[in-house]
Amino acid sequence: MRIAGIRALTLALMVPPLISRGDAPFHNLVSSENRVPSTAFAHFQPDPAEPPLPPETLRELVTVEHGTLPIILSVPHGGTLPIPQAVERQGRGLSDFQTVRDAWTAELAAACVIELERQLRGKPWLILARFDRKFLDVNRPAERAYESRSAKVVYEYYHRSVAAACQQVRRRWHCGLLLDIHGQGEYPEAICRGTLNGRTVRRLLDCHGWAALVGKHGLFGYLQRQGYKILPDCLADVKTREISNYQGGYIVATYGSHTDYGIDAIQVEIGLRLREQGRWRQTARDLATAIALYTEEFLSP
Repeated sequence: MRIAGIRALTLALMVPPLISRGDAPFHNLVSSENRVPSTAFAHFQPDPAEPPLPPETLRELVTVEHGTLPIILSVPHGGTLPIPQAVERQGRGLSDFQTVRDAWTAELAAACVIELERQLRGKPWLILARFDRKFLDVNRPAERAYESRSAKVVYEYYHRSVAAACQQVRRRWHCGLLLDIHGQGEYPEAICRGTLNGRTVRRLLDCHGWAALVGKHGLFGYLQRQGYKILPDCLADVKTREISNYQGGYIVATYGSHTDYGIDAIQVEIGLRLREQGRWRQTARDLATAIALYTEEFLSP
């Protein structure tokens, strides 16, 4: 397994942790000059009439690990915990309504973080949902994400955490990578790429072209060379459309480099067979190596 080169190691070693675990809540870290003027951001503001969940409850429901690298992993659908006083979502009148957990994505992402620490000697950011998707889906706009007030508080906390991580990464490095980790069963042996057909990685494509995704050192190009089935295929024409059901959801659409957050964002849909017990550890290691190679090639100064 290749270890990322000296440039990435130097990057990680030179930069101290951005925020300590005891610092102020994430919504206080969003500075006025970086605040995003979007209608979506309005949903993230605390509701004065909302009785907030205790901070310790929010920390139990959403794991936030601060990073020292320009890499963010978001895992919105791997949790199992109930949200206190929340009702299960019914989704009446909604299309594409889902409550199924993306099994083993939380474990896979946590293992990927450990492997990245080993290879890059620095820590990626991790924002991981511990709550069950039955109560809340943070990969949807607010009006489709929850059906109870306590779930709304958790939704806002998750997105404030992702927003602040993106803004801290951009402020420090002027670029970065957000991977939104999901699971799918339609193509059980494949990994589907989701960039809204290139829109959420606009900065990356402008600077480095499609090779950053599908080339020798590209994020998906490396995985395909290791034997993984990637959809769309890395050898396909760059105009090939991504699979509609997995081309990217609300998180990458909100935080991608086509927005004022300026972070390249990719939805990574990992097939069921690659996440099964006995497979997910190897998948995590290979994904971490692909990220490390990408960091060395495209994120190092």
